[in-house]
Amino acid sequence: MTKLVIESDELPYTSLLIKTAIVDELKTISWAIEMTIRRLKEFEQKYKKTSVEFYQQFQKGITGDSEEVMEWAGEYETLLRLQQNFSRLKEIEIGDRRLF
Repeated sequence: MTKLVIESDELPYTSLLIKTAIVDELKTISWAIEMTIRRLKEFEQKYKKTSVEFYQQFQKGITGDSEEVMEWAGEYETLLRLQQNFSRLKEIEIGDRRLF
């Protein structure tokens, strides 16, 4: 959990401004997650395995290191990072109040 402490003469306005910025970022991250999932599905259909299965094999060194393998691994790592960022933003509290 992330707790945000704000000191402002216009606290309600500042809180709303921050919430609006976070909502905008959540929309951007959601769009990026959708695009990344689409790309991962292309790999999954081509190679007939899930990205989770692929990535486990990749981490064990089973998949090789072709350009396409590295791209698939990169897309999967991007998805994980985007999902983590989305979750962290959703957990933010301002003062004693959760934003979402």
